[in-house]
This record gives sequence, structure tokens and C-alpha cells, in this order.
Amino acid sequence: MAFYEIVLLGAAVLATIFFFFFVYNLVSIIRTKKEEKQLLKKRFKTKKKQKQQHILLTRFHRKQKRNILGMILMFFLLVGTLGGAGYYKFFESTKLKGGDMSAISNGYYYVYDMKNLLTTIQKGESSPKELKNTRFLADRMTTYGVLSANDKLTSEGQLVINRYYTSLKELGNNISAQLNNYPIDTEVQQSIQSNISRVEKNQKEVIQMYKINESALAKKK
Repeated sequence: MAFYEIVLLGAAVLATIFFFFFVYNLVSIIRTKKEEKQLLKKRFKTKKKQKQQHILLTRFHRKQKRNILGMILMFFLLVGTLGGAGYYKFFESTKLKGGDMSAISNGYYYVYDMKNLLTTIQKGESSPKELKNTRFLADRMTTYGVLSANDKLTSEGQLVINRYYTSLKELGNNISAQLNNYPIDTEVQQSIQSNISRVEKNQKEVIQMYKINESALAKKK
């Protein structure tokens, strides 16, 4: 079980306990109030009975006070627990997990390296090794087609990341299929450059949404 799930499960257990004691105190208040009313209806003639009645009423008041304080305490603990769990869940839904962070970082470097390789190929200055590296990067990009964003993220966040993954896959497929024609066919060049622009646009959306330090990524290029 992941730490995220353990925290939420723990919060659910605590919330259940606090709710139980909240209801327990509430029921106790109602019951004590009922007993107090029944006692007040009775009229005792002897001082001894009146004194006993007074003692019982005092006990009822003290018990009610304890129950009211307990109920208030349980209420705030319950609200605090639910609020804390809700905030934690929201915070986790806006934070990139390790798998997505690694995939996005690698994708950033793949695009940067691919642009440099394609520039060299377009100039007709590429070596067999550079062509091999280009195909290797294209193959790595196509693997993004099997990736999907962590389902703990918000729906919007998953949509943005999955759109980025899909655009990387499409870029990889396009380069793999048309690399041989890239140096001589302007339509192929425009098609691949259009794919790159789409990837960079989607990449920028991910970086902005999750406040990724692009300067730190750029330094590692």
C-alpha cells in the first residue's frame, strides 16, 4: 500500500472515531436532559429527598457540560481531520509523481537532442552514427504511447500530461517512418517540424501547470 493511501486510510479511521464520540456525546446530552426533566417533575416534601434531588441535578449539569465540551472537541477534530485529508489529497493531485517526472524530463531531453540531430541531417552533414542515434531517439519517443499519467493527479493534469505523451509518440512514429526522406523532402520536413512544435507546446503546458524548473532542465542538456 502506497504512503498516499496509508495517510488517507488513517484519516478515514480517525474521522470515524471522532464521529462516533461526537454522536456518543450528543446522545448522552439528550439522555441526560431527559432524565433531568423527569427529575424536575418530581416534588419531594422532605429535606433529605430535596437534597438528593439537588445533588442529582448538579451531577446532570456537570455531565452535560462534559458532554458538550466533548462534543465540541470531537467536532473540531473531525473537521480538522477531514479538512487535512482533503488538503493532502488536493496537494498530492497537483504534485508530479516520480514516474511522470522522469518521463517528462527524459522527453524534454529527447526533443532537444532530436532537434539538433535533424538540423545536422537537413544540412547533409550527418554521420551513420548520428542517423542511428536519431532512430534510437525516435524509438524512445514511440514508447510514450504506452504511458499514461498517474491516476492520482487531477483530471485536467492527467489530460495535459497524456496529451504530451501522445504528441511525443506521434513525433517518434513520424520520424521513424520518414527519416530517409527528411533531407530532401520539404513536405516531410514541415510535417516533422509541425510535430515538434506540437510537442513543445504540450511540453510547455506541463511545465507551467506543475511549475517545473525549466532552467534546471536546460542546464542538464
